[in-house]
Amino acid sequence: MYSVSGKKLRISFVTLLFVTFAWSCIKNDIPYPTVYGNFTKFEVAGQLKEAEINTLSRTIMLSLADTTDLSRVKILNWNITSDTRISPALNDYIDLTIPQTYILSTYQDYKWTITGTQTITRVFRIEHQFESEQINTDQRTVIAYVPETIPLNNITITELKLGPTGSTITPDFKTVKDFTFPQKFQVNFRGKTEEWTIYIIPTKVLVTSKSIDAWVTIAWLKGSGVLGMDNGFEMKKASESNWQKVDKSLITVDGAEFSARISGLTPQTEYVFRAYSGENMGSEISFTTESATPIPNGGFEQWHIASNDAQNPWEAGGSSFWDTGNGGAILIGKNVTTSTADKHSGQQAAQLQSQFVGALGIGQFAAGNIFAGSFVGRDGMDGILEFGRPYTSRPTGLKGYYKYVPKAIDYASTTNPNLSHLKGRSDSCYIYIALCDWDKPLEIRTKASNRQLFSPKDPGVIAYAEFISGSITNTYQEFNLKLNYNATDRKPKYIVIVASASKYGDYFTGGNGSILYLDDFELTFE
Repeated sequence: MYSVSGKKLRISFVTLLFVTFAWSCIKNDIPYPTVYGNFTKFEVAGQLKEAEINTLSRTIMLSLADTTDLSRVKILNWNITSDTRISPALNDYIDLTIPQTYILSTYQDYKWTITGTQTITRVFRIEHQFESEQINTDQRTVIAYVPETIPLNNITITELKLGPTGSTITPDFKTVKDFTFPQKFQVNFRGKTEEWTIYIIPTKVLVTSKSIDAWVTIAWLKGSGVLGMDNGFEMKKASESNWQKVDKSLITVDGAEFSARISGLTPQTEYVFRAYSGENMGSEISFTTESATPIPNGGFEQWHIASNDAQNPWEAGGSSFWDTGNGGAILIGKNVTTSTADKHSGQQAAQLQSQFVGALGIGQFAAGNIFAGSFVGRDGMDGILEFGRPYTSRPTGLKGYYKYVPKAIDYASTTNPNLSHLKGRSDSCYIYIALCDWDKPLEIRTKASNRQLFSPKDPGVIAYAEFISGSITNTYQEFNLKLNYNATDRKPKYIVIVASASKYGDYFTGGNGSILYLDDFELTFE
């Protein structure tokens, strides 16, 4: 491990000549410039949340209320980039029963697809119901179960909703009692009628221990029983003999289904749980909690200087968890991320400094950065990175310490996106963490013509949290990110942690001289 007290900056004369020559070559066959045709806004009536506009896949996803007629959705507002034409023309209404395609044209044509999604919440409840109902929207059937002691000719439906909000059902479900044979209902909405068939089936099974999702110190238990009964869970360590009932305050009931979030478990320990409904016990299911896998070099103590003078945040000859953009900046003799003795604890910390990387006015703005992944190489003057390191545990968050000295933004992108309006504003630092189930690390490209960046809306992202600040902090302050999980039953394959001294550094936008200090990164598991 090297303790670096200063940084060695050297501009190779040969490299400088090469860069100057390459940037000064002028061809006679000048191509048309790359001007992207993008949607920047799209709003329609009945929209439940902001449109998801993806400029990489060139798609717009609209989430619509179930009261919306998908065949005639009113467009309220939309914008496209300047000097862009659209074909076919957008009218006042759009049919979203199927995806719609539009061509945005600049010097090139860009195919965009607009898709509308609509979720209709369907509910069926009966007295003495066992487990949740099975609703098949394709066959328009509902199947529900009751204990075999309940007579099928005296079933009471307590709740029934099979169509969108505002639809009506005939006959009146409150008057239908006899389910010794399937009963048919007509659902009417917006001039349409759908016929649904409901089946009630007797069962001997009265409780089911359904599933377990075990993390490091937390577990989610799921079970089903008879609606209205005393439903809950018992659990114990596998090595113990006495069962403990899960406190009722931890149990969430949804009809005949129930679940519980249990905390305070011991990592890498085997437990057993079972569901109960009244006096009936479900099967026993064992599970083992995950390990509390830490972040390698979370204190940023290990650094070494490579043969090309790039400073790297791992021990010489060791394996890397963190990497930086130094592999690109060192081309003309600069490290944007270095070790520093200005630390929160230990011997060293990380210093991320945004700066113009170049010579004689040739070069570009580079944000000080550090990330869990690898610097792969360069595409011209632009970096190619891989985000993500293998990781299979499920933490609840990330905490650490930072100190930030921002500068006014003096470099700003004027291309895609146009961030020139940020000039003069204070820079902001950016720290985020994500857990993902990608099949491989995410390739990051910053070159405008084939730019690919991380998005928290990526379908492979299981959990995400971020921290942004533009305030000056002269002493180390703690940050504590709580991960927001999209699903608790998906297991990650990769962890992504990224920090930048300039939030918009991916677009070569920020303040020359903004410095972010980082130390003592730690995953939390409570």
